[in-house]
Amino acid sequence: MKYTNAWILLLLPVLGSCSDASSIVFSQQHKLQPGPGEEVPIDRHGVSSDLSVVSAAAGQDSGFLGSARFKNQQPLWAYSGVWAFDTSSFYVVDILDESIKQFSLTGDYLRKVKGADLGVESFSPSFIKLSGERFVVQNAGGRFVWLDSRASRVIKIVPIMDQENESGARVAALSSWQLCGDHIVGFADIATSSEWTFGYVKVPVHQPSDFSIIETFDPRSSVGLLSRLGIQYVAPLPEGGCAIWLGDRHKLWIVKPDSLMELGIDLVEGNFDKPWENWKQNTDHVERFHSVSDSRLGTELFVDTEFYYFLIRTPPGWKIEKVRREDLTSAGVWTLPTEAEHLIAIPGENAWILIEKGKVNGMGDQQIHTFLVVDPMDFQVRDQVSH
Repeated sequence: MKYTNAWILLLLPVLGSCSDASSIVFSQQHKLQPGPGEEVPIDRHGVSSDLSVVSAAAGQDSGFLGSARFKNQQPLWAYSGVWAFDTSSFYVVDILDESIKQFSLTGDYLRKVKGADLGVESFSPSFIKLSGERFVVQNAGGRFVWLDSRASRVIKIVPIMDQENESGARVAALSSWQLCGDHIVGFADIATSSEWTFGYVKVPVHQPSDFSIIETFDPRSSVGLLSRLGIQYVAPLPEGGCAIWLGDRHKLWIVKPDSLMELGIDLVEGNFDKPWENWKQNTDHVERFHSVSDSRLGTELFVDTEFYYFLIRTPPGWKIEKVRREDLTSAGVWTLPTEAEHLIAIPGENAWILIEKGKVNGMGDQQIHTFLVVDPMDFQVRDQVSH
């Protein structure tokens, strides 16, 4: 089975997606002190409707919480975004418009970046990530495009897909990935001359044909089905390498250049549903999106120097559970101030952006009108919380 590039973009997902490839670094000031396993809701009462103070506060160490509507233009079909480097705005990849759109923190449409602006033919972006002072964009042609800090100039283009390794295998599709140091780690459809396999791969940016397979999975397994829907289970580590969350297995893989380590985790919110068990071979992707949205399910992983952050869908809302990296114990659970069907989470040093998305009505048909800006201090934990 071989997918066209257009279908790869549309079949990729919508539930909980993030694109900031850099590790999360938060302020050291904290507000909340939950004990282990204690839940702390973040109140949406009194939220500003126009975010008039958010733009000024975004680069400061002060608490705020606001919401805004996309004005003038809005993303049509999106699941990936990043902060601008000056933190006064953010970028969202719009699949249907084949562009990267920039918005202010008050929801104003600022500009769009198209292939013609960059001098790149067949520029159909799907994901955008951060790498140092650069943006990295995956497009439908299997190429990864490095852009400067203003997303206005191409630094380099690296073809990742269809590069055969010494065993004659090639990465035919990459549906969930992160840039981890000088490697791209993600879940791939892997083709050989005689068969297809599916699993996590590690691709050196400087020599993509030297990619290696970390582990293969049955495409009907939870890891296979959810990763190929685009749920983001890979996160870069601040010290190098990356972590892979194996979803319902309550395990993490720590992938370093020359090693693979498995860690067991015990999430307070980890009693997940298994919607894939009811899927049949002919269950279409829209129906799968609906069943995932209606299920209690882990959807994304973030990491900083102290904690793992697990984004969890708990219908009708969303939660974040923090787990200490030191001893893998839960540091608390926070309810996010949204009941959106689907969510794009864009973490940042002083604020997270949560783009709220509606029900998937069809492939490429989803309402995206509003977003929140949440102070990450609202889900921080003081050092003196007992372990």
